[in-house]
Amino acid sequence: MNNFSEITPNKNSDGILKKLPSSVKVFCVGGAVRDTLLNKKNADRDYLLVGADANLLIKIGFISVGNDFPVFLHPISKEEFALARTEKKKGRGHKAFVFNSSKTVSLKDDLKRRDFTINSMAIDESGKLIDFFSGKNDLEKKIFKHIGPEFSEDPLRLLRLARFLSVFPEFNVHPSTVRLCEDIVKSKEILNLSKERIWGEFVKGLIGKNPLAMTNFLVKTGTWALISKENKLSDHVLNLLK
Repeated sequence: MNNFSEITPNKNSDGILKKLPSSVKVFCVGGAVRDTLLNKKNADRDYLLVGADANLLIKIGFISVGNDFPVFLHPISKEEFALARTEKKKGRGHKAFVFNSSKTVSLKDDLKRRDFTINSMAIDESGKLIDFFSGKNDLEKKIFKHIGPEFSEDPLRLLRLARFLSVFPEFNVHPSTVRLCEDIVKSKEILNLSKERIWGEFVKGLIGKNPLAMTNFLVKTGTWALISKENKLSDHVLNLLK
């Protein structure tokens, strides 16, 4: 049995969270939940607030840091708290989204917009696992699977998936998710990402357990040819990665 006590949000023991009205619900979401289920240490804990708004958070002491979407820092722990939000594509690139972070956005609405099922789980204030999209099952099967067709709207997700394959080399990608990645390549949306953003994801993959798993996926989907103008990695680069 997994112990969620370290990541379970607790209003009563936190002087800042205690100021939130009872109508506002707090959840731990994303990678911390995934890694706890994998019995891995995760230094970053991300929290989600449902039923709150920016004015309320600033009033009780939270620090606003999100330029593109509503993310706040806890004034003492410095942990990230985000308002539940939905998004709608308005242009090209991974930043071309319009966000709705009103009080009416539900937990399920927010989790539905995330990248993979294994990153869409949440822990509520009682320590209960909430799993709308069978993320725990996919985690047990060691598979990366997208949640909905909106996955292909964000080209950065393809690079993030490749990076995850280096960090979690024992995982495979669901065939339907591979097809969406190929659609992203065909759209050439990745070319709207800055070179620094692409390189940032690549570097994170290089320090994973198996960088070759990352580069093999990039070559397989046609991503490598798109971003490097080369159809495959040179023998020299392959030897360095090995």
